[in-house]
Amino acid sequence: MEQENAEKFSHTDEPFYIRNVAFIVAMVIAGYDVCAEEAGAMNALFNISKAKIKKSGIPG
Repeated sequence: MEQENAEKFSHTDEPFYIRNVAFIVAMVIAGYDVCAEEAGAMNALFNISKAKIKKSGIPG
């Protein structure tokens, strides 16, 4: 996501870094389920398939 953000908004002064919590909240609002990658971890897992990511056009 950060790479996509940098490419899309490289003409601005906006930071390219996306905080974990902001991304997690956005995914939840978008309707995805979320769970912790492991107990106490900051990273999260979502119920999105590789096929759906590929279809979106987001490099990964």
